[in-house]
Amino acid sequence: MAFTGISLTENGVKALNKAQGGIELNFIRAAIGDGVQAKPDNEATELANELFSLQISGKSIEEESCILEIDLNNTMSQQDYYFRELGIYAECDGMEVLYAYVNAGDKADLIPASGNLATVEKRIRVSMQIGNASNITIAGKSVLYLSSADEMKEEQVIEIYSNALGISYESGEAISTEELIELLKIIFS
Repeated sequence: MAFTGISLTENGVKALNKAQGGIELNFIRAAIGDGVQAKPDNEATELANELFSLQISGKSIEEESCILEIDLNNTMSQQDYYFRELGIYAECDGMEVLYAYVNAGDKADLIPASGNLATVEKRIRVSMQIGNASNITIAGKSVLYLSSADEMKEEQVIEIYSNALGISYESGEAISTEELIELLKIIFS
């Protein structure tokens, strides 16, 4: 990836100021595109040509930054495209805004279509400035984004199985092969 650094947008700065005053800042999605902005990155209010909206799959707080994780793969496109734009959308005080934006320009990566032999999978980690804001959330994760059991507590795994299968489990109880097959059918349907 040829991104050199993501910039807070003017609307992102306004949202951050509100969040530092105690209002919740909820990172709701990431967006990728292949467009070219006619204005500086910090003045963007939307992507020039948004192609896909991606769920934010994780977050961690480190000092005055929030590290967001976004998973990208080429299964969502039937055509090759240039991964030129990345935007992070947040909701603050009831308004959705483009919080941060970056454009790779002519250094963008070509992402092949899903029908090609190559599978492209990228985990993007984006560091967002949050200052002293303490009420930072991300939009709810689906079962698909809880990808590795070793990152979850046993109770979370049990809750996912229970919710997906409509069955109750006790801590330490094993899942049967049949139940696992049913879970996989739900996830991949």
